[in-house]
Amino acid sequence: MTLLMFALLFVGSVILMMSTPYAIVILGSLLLAIVINVLMKQNLLRKDMEEIKELLMEEKEARKNLEFQTDRRPPELPEALTRTVNWGPVQADFTREYDLNSGKVSNISMVPFVEEQCVMFQLESGSWELPGGTLEPGEHFMQGLRREIAEELGAELKSYYVIGQFSCRSLADKPYRPHIPHPEFVRLVGYGDVELLGPPLNPPDGEQVAAVVLMDIEEAVSCFEEQGRDDLAGLYWLAHSIRATKA
Repeated sequence: MTLLMFALLFVGSVILMMSTPYAIVILGSLLLAIVINVLMKQNLLRKDMEEIKELLMEEKEARKNLEFQTDRRPPELPEALTRTVNWGPVQADFTREYDLNSGKVSNISMVPFVEEQCVMFQLESGSWELPGGTLEPGEHFMQGLRREIAEELGAELKSYYVIGQFSCRSLADKPYRPHIPHPEFVRLVGYGDVELLGPPLNPPDGEQVAAVVLMDIEEAVSCFEEQGRDDLAGLYWLAHSIRATKA
């Protein structure tokens, strides 16, 4: 719009110059205004370029800070924990989100540590398992965890940190035990420290534990992978990685 006005004024000034001596003054003023306008635009453009350059530098610095923070975030989920896991008639999906008060918590599990080593237990059948199990009627999940750790590891619970949950769906007609939610329920998962005090309690109505062993994380993961339990291998690796970031 401004250029159009200048053009009209220029044409008008030329016409006036042909008819009056004052037209040259008008034309000169018009040309001066055009020059001033161009210089102002160049100055604004230079300021815009400087601001853009500053914004780019800020973005670059922000990206560096973001990368710095990302390096210190908890690790991503192992691939095995991004897929639906099948435990017989139960389908389970792991998530780092959890709700301790949902009313659907019926199971609790733990990746236990003694100092820097993982605690593993092996059943008489030869399979390695994740410590934990189903809660008893009216039992709080922390009470259930202490009981399971004593029964399966012969250990005392020292600390426990929830890192996620399995959201489970049972395809069975009836719940595994009458008091647990059905068909949907939650299995909490965490890690913590234990103190090994003696042999597992091995109650007669449960699976019998043959051995409790301390292992490095690589060996523990390998044991689970060799028996096709990538889900448990992933849990041990995730717990170990999160624990390492908090050391």
